[in-house]
Amino acid sequence: MRFVVLFFGFFGVLMTGFMGGMFLMAKEFLDLLHANQIEFLDFFANSPTGVPHPDTGMFLMGAAMYGLLGVVLAFVRCGRQGALMLLLPVLVAGLMNPFSLAFTGLQAFAALLSFFVFPLPLEESSDTDEDDEEEEEKSKAKSKPKPKPKRKSYEDDED
Repeated sequence: MRFVVLFFGFFGVLMTGFMGGMFLMAKEFLDLLHANQIEFLDFFANSPTGVPHPDTGMFLMGAAMYGLLGVVLAFVRCGRQGALMLLLPVLVAGLMNPFSLAFTGLQAFAALLSFFVFPLPLEESSDTDEDDEEEEEKSKAKSKPKPKPKRKSYEDDED
């Protein structure tokens, strides 16, 4: 699961950063479209919440940086912390400009997946280790080497 989060999270962060760059340069992009007399939908020209596009773009760039940190956290098995780092900036950017959610959705999907990344399970308690040590000591005590028998004295050996 960690690698799935890494894959989707990395591409979600790239899309979020790209959209942040587009929002930062929204005025230049719109001027280029007007100069070439290309018709476009008006939803990109006007922000529905009144927040200027460059402000949303800066926040999306920050969301991409936080998202990259969240992907790394999820990859090293800190799934819940990584999920919050991925999800919260996306939601706030969505409040600033709801149209940004179309491009930050992959990062939000990676955040939901990273909730399923868990840390490694802890080892068993040390009570069993102490029991094992006691058993080893008992078995060592039982298997002590027998002392060598003393040499018998023979009457012939007396010199």
